[in-house]
Amino acid sequence: MKKILFIPLMMVSVLFFSCEKAGVQESPVLQNNKTVVDPGAILFGTCDGWYIASFQKERADMTSAFSSFRMVFCADKTVVIANDVFSVTGSWEVISEEEVPVKLSINLNRPVEALLNPAQFTFLNEISGKWDIIQYNLNMLRLQNRDAFKTMLIQRGALN
Repeated sequence: MKKILFIPLMMVSVLFFSCEKAGVQESPVLQNNKTVVDPGAILFGTCDGWYIASFQKERADMTSAFSSFRMVFCADKTVVIANDVFSVTGSWEVISEEEVPVKLSINLNRPVEALLNPAQFTFLNEISGKWDIIQYNLNMLRLQNRDAFKTMLIQRGALN
């Protein structure tokens, strides 16, 4: 009986230890003969889903208008923002100073549907642009656009 249980246990352990660990790939970059790590690759290196947890414009809470959007940032510098009705693609870039991310630039493409129903796509102007990174960790970014008096909190994971 012990031999029968031993064989499946052995197979599971071989599979477990032979699997390659999936994780964020830090992309080292050579800069001034010094290797630096790209913060954008650390934050968005796995095509994980993010959601808008909070959105304010001119001190007015607009979170309910943005809470249905899912954001997927991928390592190839593409971004997809979608809800249950449509999706919009674009690009992103993290600007860093001495390996610290300081700005996130989001550039969204204008779909043809935006010409037919511009009211449905007002979020394009609100989310696109350069955002100052105020606070961050691997699962959260607090962003601010001082020119337009906007703040946005995005978090990694499923919609709340």
